[in-house]
Amino acid sequence: MTVRISDRNALPSPPSSFVVALEVDIYKTMCVLVLQSHFCFTIQFFFTIWQNIVGTGGIEFLIGRFCENSCVILGEGDLTVGLRNRLKILKKEVLGVGELVKLETDMAISSLNGKTVEGLEKLDRDVSERVNVIEKRCFDCIALYQPVAGDLRVIGSCLKIITDLERISRLSLHIYDISKEMKSVPKMKSLREMCLIAKEMLDLSLRAFREENVKYVEKLSELDDRVDELFYEIYREVTHRMTEEEEYLAKGPLILFIARYLERISDHACKIGEAVIYMVTGRRETIK
Repeated sequence: MTVRISDRNALPSPPSSFVVALEVDIYKTMCVLVLQSHFCFTIQFFFTIWQNIVGTGGIEFLIGRFCENSCVILGEGDLTVGLRNRLKILKKEVLGVGELVKLETDMAISSLNGKTVEGLEKLDRDVSERVNVIEKRCFDCIALYQPVAGDLRVIGSCLKIITDLERISRLSLHIYDISKEMKSVPKMKSLREMCLIAKEMLDLSLRAFREENVKYVEKLSELDDRVDELFYEIYREVTHRMTEEEEYLAKGPLILFIARYLERISDHACKIGEAVIYMVTGRRETIK
């Protein structure tokens, strides 16, 4: 018979010598173990181990060995506390990546305004490394705690969010690379507004995740529509100028690339907002 959480209160009473060493509740908890290989101990196997080590000072070895190489499945309340603590740390790490991406986006947009920026490539590498670490932590939480319902939605949402953040980071780097190649980006009101909206959308989506509040997501749809309008405004303006100004024959396509990357950043911000909605409410909604 494999021990499960639901069987915890039905476990047999411990030997009297064990009661002296540990509380009864701890004994019951130790009966339910899962190794990294996901092998569940049976009650009989646990008693065999205990009979071999009781009275020999082996209890320290037993506890230490299990803490090092196994995951102890606690009662529902204890398990929830451990998982929730890990989820809090996970969210902080995701928000940390979000702050790096916001900084990277700000720097890329500043480069469009002629400002000299440095370290963008390093920021992009840092984001990628942190995303890999967070991804591993998410899978560890799933393997060790087998979360369900809201807790599982948090982990799934974190995985989606870091994917979108990594893409925004790479798009920001592309914008920076184009600005270096162009040296001077023509002043365009539509492009400047597009930059501001993209930054605002990223900030709103991360704020919604931080506070677990979908009210910040409500504005994303309206802003995304405005970004789409601006993209087509820029497209029409650039193509028109390319027919009249020789300068735009070379710069026009690059400006359109910048506008496209900003539009994609806005789309990824919407995807983050969708992940927050799912995390908080359990509903799958598409922000259009």
